[in-house]
Amino acid sequence: AGALLSCSGSYYFEAHPALHEGQAGEVELAMGPFLIPGNDGAVLVGASLPDGASGVVEYWPLGEEGEVIKSPMKPSWDRFSYALLEDLDPGDRYQYRVLMGKAFTPTYTVLPQAIGEQPFSFVISGDSKLGCRQAHCKVVRQMEKHPADIYIHLGDLVRTGDNTEDWADFFRIEKNLLASTL
Repeated sequence: AGALLSCSGSYYFEAHPALHEGQAGEVELAMGPFLIPGNDGAVLVGASLPDGASGVVEYWPLGEEGEVIKSPMKPSWDRFSYALLEDLDPGDRYQYRVLMGKAFTPTYTVLPQAIGEQPFSFVISGDSKLGCRQAHCKVVRQMEKHPADIYIHLGDLVRTGDNTEDWADFFRIEKNLLASTL
């Protein structure tokens, strides 16, 4: 029941409200990060940054924190900013986090080229728009208990596509899943 309670409420397009420019510490973004597979094993990291904020994605091979690569996030027409993670070795896992000044997100792990000759795992969900946040949250928490490399959503993500509150709820509930699966 405690997990379901954490899935209620309204969230908007902003980082932690107590975080001020120049302040150091961990921050959670209201929408993102999320991953999009790219060409040749590259991965696009997307997130909604606070108005006027710039971000950088730091990434490195799992277990090799000294090998940090930085990729700037570039704003896009769709209210998100994106960074391209390139030159990733197929089959290797990578860790990444989003930086905004001295603030940073939690660190996430991803297998960038999940489909290939190596085994991979996946989860499938759909129709999360039904308006029952508790049911949506319960399904996502069950999927998170079985870590996967790929997440397939069959559609109907939110009730109203132009309602920012619906999208914020969707991203908040699916945050960990979207940040660590393609």
